Amino acid sequence: MTPVGTGRGQLSLSLIEAFVGATLVVAVVTGFAIGGPDFGGTREAQLDRYAGDALALLSADDSGPASTADTRSTLVALVASEDSFERAREPARRRLATVLPANLLFRVETPHGSIGYPNPPGRTVGEARRVTIDGTITVRVWSQ
Repeated sequence: MTPVGTGRGQLSLSLIEAFVGATLVVAVVTGFAIGGPDFGGTREAQLDRYAGDALALLSADDSGPASTADTRSTLVALVASEDSFERAREPARRRLATVLPANLLFRVETPHGSIGYPNPPGRTVGEARRVTIDGTITVRVWSQ
């Protein structure tokens, strides 16, 4: 005869399966309730890159919008003076409209005026800014 309390007990396999299943269900439900990582900033970061690329394009574009003898970049011409801004405005607008993706709108702001579309309320906007000797130029882009 075996003394009471000295024998080994066994858990039922069905009980173990039920526990593992319940734990799995709770883990999945918790995962959905808490959610995954927040990728909300990726769209803004992409728009910031587009704005930075547009600014770099204006900086590198030395097509001389002010005159054929002027080898300043479009960016410098836009901020240098009101006269050079007026001469560089339309070529800069055309250039940006050509190189930016078709679903993006843009606005370039300088001390002498703006190019592009009005800033949209409630939209995610990418922005890039460069400070020059003659002033600050800001490029904003957003999707339609």
